[in-house]
Amino acid sequence: MNRATRYFGYRKLARQLRQPRGETGLKVAERMNRSNCHLYDLTWKAMNIQPGDSILEIGFGNGLFFEKLFGIAEGLQLKGIDFSETMWEEACRVNQQALDSGRLTLVCGPCDSMDFPDELFDLVYCINVVYFWKNPAAHLREIRRVLKPGGTFCATFRDPNSLARMPFTRFGFRTYSKEGWAELLSQNGFEYLGSMDTEDPISGDLDNDTPFRSHAFIGKRID
Repeated sequence: MNRATRYFGYRKLARQLRQPRGETGLKVAERMNRSNCHLYDLTWKAMNIQPGDSILEIGFGNGLFFEKLFGIAEGLQLKGIDFSETMWEEACRVNQQALDSGRLTLVCGPCDSMDFPDELFDLVYCINVVYFWKNPAAHLREIRRVLKPGGTFCATFRDPNSLARMPFTRFGFRTYSKEGWAELLSQNGFEYLGSMDTEDPISGDLDNDTPFRSHAFIGKRID
């Protein structure tokens, strides 16, 4: 594969990771499930989910993990929002039973302008999503709006040093240090409570076996 082919391939992959579309998008979603599965476990642990919680996932992809989340605690009310129509359609297909029962609601749209009412959710989370926010402050303000007072927002994403080893991340990915993310939260109505960290259980990249590092950052809505 020559340099130009790699360049355009990475650029195409970056676009699909941001907003999966069509048959290629469905395949990318399956790839994301494999790479993100342990991050879901980390995120849910960091959130301290309680029975009866109302929870929103931003960027749910093909929705594979909702059924597992229902098993964590009794009486959960789950909602999800994703601005990829391909992912919304696939997630609805995968989770049809939960949708029919009323336990789950899925919406196609952006998360910087949501139709959910104020102070609806106890918990909001997203995994490997914040890279793609052009105006992160707008997204954080909207997340704060839909959280109940004292509610928790968990954003899980990869360490900048790990992202730098992925060639496709040069195309439209915004990275955050721990200090930078904590400051961004504090500027937009959240108290930064810390993070839980993990390393991928698989080798990091083609050049060496250094694992990727990721962080689940916890913020609490303050008034």
